Amino acid sequence: MVDKIDQLNLLRAVASATAKASDPAQVARAVAEVVVKSVGADVCFVHMVDLERRRISLIGATPPFDLLTGSIELAIGDGVAGWVAETGEVAIVPDKWKDRRYRYIPELKGENFVSLVSVPMKRGPVVVGVLNVHWAKELTDFSEVAEILSVVGSLLAPSLESTLLLDRLAKREHELARFAQVTIDSQESERKRIATDLHDGIGQGLLSLLFHLDAAEGAAFDDPASVISELSRAKELANRTFEEARDSIRRLRPGVLDDLGLRSALESLFRVPGGLISSVDVDDVRLESHLEIAIFRVCQEALSNVLKHSHANSVAVKLRIAEDEVVLSVSDDGVGFDSSLATSEDHFGLLGMRERAELFGGKFEIYSKAGFGTRLTFKFPNHPSPAN
Repeated sequence: MVDKIDQLNLLRAVASATAKASDPAQVARAVAEVVVKSVGADVCFVHMVDLERRRISLIGATPPFDLLTGSIELAIGDGVAGWVAETGEVAIVPDKWKDRRYRYIPELKGENFVSLVSVPMKRGPVVVGVLNVHWAKELTDFSEVAEILSVVGSLLAPSLESTLLLDRLAKREHELARFAQVTIDSQESERKRIATDLHDGIGQGLLSLLFHLDAAEGAAFDDPASVISELSRAKELANRTFEEARDSIRRLRPGVLDDLGLRSALESLFRVPGGLISSVDVDDVRLESHLEIAIFRVCQEALSNVLKHSHANSVAVKLRIAEDEVVLSVSDDGVGFDSSLATSEDHFGLLGMRERAELFGGKFEIYSKAGFGTRLTFKFPNHPSPAN
């Protein structure tokens, strides 16, 4: 059993560790070092649970494993830590090599450790994180260790969760500010393009049209043949200018949505020349106009990312429409990337897709790994169109 003095000292050490750091990774590392010292362990990993994504992520550890913060993820239920996150129970593993729940992760150097105790960090009944503590030698008595770690987990959970939420809010504010700037720049660029189109295309066409009409007017009585020739040229210019105007309008709003519907619009969008194999599996149901446009635009951006960055041979689009939710996924078999970097400022396209989804009350998820392709998933609330 852990006596009162031990628990009081442990409480002071954890409180001191959390008070000295404001960054989640720093808090986790500081507490991990306290844990290792308190129970005589060799290494401690701190994982946080993301219930929406059904994942747990390494957010801190004792050195040198703290350098892996943010790069290790497991599905809830996967590995010992995933099992603890799923069940909310303590896992005591005398020899992890004999435990079927254990999953070897090369980066964490599991070959250097034998025994493992994993405890949940809970806020009420909800598991918000997991402490994984390892020893190089096999332990025989775990009762005192398990109790100490349970105390640490209960003390750490609310503090670490609050720190993590504040950090996410700060990052979110930065992303929103950056996205606002990118949006403004994009709007100005689009306005400049439209102005150029109007001046160089439609404006010049109308000016030439007036020139030929003036010439026809001047030759009306003296040279009827010239009138016919000038009017013919004027007609050609009028038709050409009309087509340029239609092209400008099409770029402002995808008219194919109005003419053919969302499924045909996406089939047309993903009919890409150049060898990329595309598969479009879309429920043929009309949605609210603004939601159809949002889906079309995020598909445009997703396809652009595939063509520019993925080096994929194929891309697949799936859209499923339920009573209360619209789920869109775009996946490719390309080179993939580290999805933990998806919120960095270098990924404006991904940031834009996330913001567009959230503007409609939706969610945006990225699953990607280097060498294994990428899957983007969008979930929108479904409010059926009155036309349905």
